[in-house]
Amino acid sequence: MQKLSNERITITYENDMSGNKVVLNLTGEEKIIDYQVKMIQSNPSVFFIPFKIKRKNEKTSIVYEIDSKISAMQFLKNKIGRQEVVHILRNLVRAIKESINYLLDEKSFVIHENYIYISPDNLTVSLIYAPINLNADFAEGMKRFASNLIDCASEPEHDYDIFINEIVKYLKTNDFNLEDFNCILEGIQKQKGFKDKGFAVVDKGEDFKISIPKAELLEKSKNSVKSINNSNFAKERRSIISHFKHLLNLDKSEGMK
Repeated sequence: MQKLSNERITITYENDMSGNKVVLNLTGEEKIIDYQVKMIQSNPSVFFIPFKIKRKNEKTSIVYEIDSKISAMQFLKNKIGRQEVVHILRNLVRAIKESINYLLDEKSFVIHENYIYISPDNLTVSLIYAPINLNADFAEGMKRFASNLIDCASEPEHDYDIFINEIVKYLKTNDFNLEDFNCILEGIQKQKGFKDKGFAVVDKGEDFKISIPKAELLEKSKNSVKSINNSNFAKERRSIISHFKHLLNLDKSEGMK
């Protein structure tokens, strides 16, 4: 069992007839953010581990169905190549950036080797998202995970050392910005010396659409302005919310006709 954020939550593994699960047990003070639950449950994504909310004896837990998924900790028991490191990090960034579409908070992702899951087939990354005000140190978690991932890589490979050094150099800076980090990874993958062995960078394409629960969207815009303004994705999120509000107003006007 791992304790996070001064015992605000505890994380345990469970196993029953239906499969393997990760369970986040909440203290009585932690509140579930309902609109985030509905956003994720209404829009299943390979990036997010599906979950259910359970309440019993005035205690609340979030149960994640991990089934046979492999955690990064397990995955890294075998040495990986340095180009695989870049692919995993790029897919991790893609997963986090997907939260923009869901109007989620990157500070509520559990960024830890035990709770990040990697598909061996294509290095797709799946994450545990806690629909509460977890307020984790996102930047520090990303830097620590990326550093540990690099440390687990195989012996130096001449073709890729220069690329890995660029990542290490950035991770040592005081500031961490997801867009900057993504640009570095994207630039590395476009270099001539970087060979693509077929590992996927997951992209849902232009036709991907998010189903927005209307009432929850309004609740989000009213109650979470402060969280949005503090986010690395502030500008994009404000644009998205403005767009969705416009759509909501159109729906209302059409209903009056």
